[in-house]
Amino acid sequence: MKSQFATWPIGTGVIFAVAVAATAWPLASAALVGDREAMRAGEIWRAWTAHGVHFSWSHLGWSSLLWLVAGGMMERESRRAWLASVWLVAPLVTGAALWLDPQSARYGGLSGMACVPLVWLGLGWALRGEGIKRLTGVGVLCAVVAKVAWEFCGGAGLPFLADFDPAFGEVRAAPWAHVAGALGGVLVFRASGGGKKHNKNTAKKIIIRAHS
Repeated sequence: MKSQFATWPIGTGVIFAVAVAATAWPLASAALVGDREAMRAGEIWRAWTAHGVHFSWSHLGWSSLLWLVAGGMMERESRRAWLASVWLVAPLVTGAALWLDPQSARYGGLSGMACVPLVWLGLGWALRGEGIKRLTGVGVLCAVVAKVAWEFCGGAGLPFLADFDPAFGEVRAAPWAHVAGALGGVLVFRASGGGKKHNKNTAKKIIIRAHS
């Protein structure tokens, strides 16, 4: 019998707790933030830990809200897909933010990582859901695309959602991190059998209707 704790999104909560601790302890942020020069010097762990660093409490609040909701739902539905996001996609998100934007020397935040479960869930709902669930999936995917497009068009983080602490210096929007997270969500969805599951369900429905 499967333990009731097996479906709890414990991993999502642990990452959130690390983010809160890093925000409350500036010395931890300095050691964990995604820093291009430090990573070149061999501090590779920053590719993962950067996601726990935020540049203000409001930045943490909004990024964490997305992560807790979307990441928690993804972990409950498929822990394997969630683990693939954390271990495989997370460093790619940090790398994209730092190396595809030459003007960005540091990266931090959960918003890039949150794009992985958002897209993963959105694809599942859009392709396998019906009615409101399908519309919700399409809406989630459109919202991710709109956010990335806004940033590429020169829009920064929305000031009424996140005020960045001046102590961190200039904080740039990270559209490439969100692109990498979104593409990671697509890849994890495909690798976890998302499309195949949809096709099987569709075939079953056709067979049932044919015999009814």
